[in-house]
Amino acid sequence: MTSNFGRFPNDPTSQRDLPGSAPAMSSPGRVGDVIGVIPLIGMYIWSVVSCYTEAERQNKAHGL
Repeated sequence: MTSNFGRFPNDPTSQRDLPGSAPAMSSPGRVGDVIGVIPLIGMYIWSVVSCYTEAERQNKAHGL
């Protein structure tokens, strides 16, 4: 791992640069990314519908 300040010798992600060492972290595949995005899309749609219905209710309550 590098940065503007050079290499960090105590960074666990830089241990993979050493010969014979196993990777310290593994990233989830595309399936993990998709599974995380699906609830976000559902929450976004839910919030848009909820805001719209609340605005309609408030408008009707105030005679608009």
